[in-house]
Amino acid sequence: MPARTAPHGSAAPTSLANRLLVTATIVVTLGILPVAWDASVVWQVLGPLVALAYVVQTTLVVWQQVFSTDPRHLSGRA
Repeated sequence: MPARTAPHGSAAPTSLANRLLVTATIVVTLGILPVAWDASVVWQVLGPLVALAYVVQTTLVVWQQVFSTDPRHLSGRA
């Protein structure tokens, strides 16, 4: 079976559940653990910032998939 490839210029399709799982893992790993384990100051500052960036990006994707009426975003819906 050939590998599924995305058209040029678009991101590879990922499920919403997979995106939420990855974001939750990053939030725990980079946002919570460095603070809870008293890591260096660099990790305590950069970790939550990176985790926040992932949360913002995931929120935008969820918003787009749930509320968008643009035909480009509706192609995956049944």
